[in-house]
Amino acid sequence: VGGGEAQPEGRMLVPEQCVGIVIGKQGNNLKICRENFQVKVECKQQDEAPYWPGYRLIVLRGATSNRAMAVEYILKGVLQHASQATATPSSQVLVPADKIGHVVGEGGSILRWLQDNFAVSPNLDSNAVDGYHSFTVVGNKENVIEASKQIVGLLDVDETQAHAPADSHPQPVAHSQFGGLSDMHQVPP
Repeated sequence: VGGGEAQPEGRMLVPEQCVGIVIGKQGNNLKICRENFQVKVECKQQDEAPYWPGYRLIVLRGATSNRAMAVEYILKGVLQHASQATATPSSQVLVPADKIGHVVGEGGSILRWLQDNFAVSPNLDSNAVDGYHSFTVVGNKENVIEASKQIVGLLDVDETQAHAPADSHPQPVAHSQFGGLSDMHQVPP
């Protein structure tokens, strides 16, 4: 990636004990994200993001669909970690305060869409911390992963699309395994 142009960025939190999964042996998982998905992944030290005790801040930079694939890759590893074996599958994506409407929708329409189409329980923390709200989705592992990928896409929607009428639906992010859209979660036009 050249030209010095800033890459779109996303942020998520992973449990402290799972950061090794994100990095991988000798940085292998970071390398996979960089080489396979063209996404730069940074794992911030706890003292760089002290606002979320017990969690590590993960910053992902790259194109929207590529970041969605990197989020899927990271979450698959994190949710399989032994420390998460008895926990209910969940994911935490950080939403910039100025983009809350992108994930809530008019009258909560996007929250309902996530709930109805992915069978997850979305929860947006009303308190901003360091300019970000924590957006948590809870459900079965596959649905948590798919809903998290959609959230990545929703955050990159421009302002005119973010405030579209409530009867319009977000479009699914490409499904990485097959290179197309996931039929299971596709919203009719």
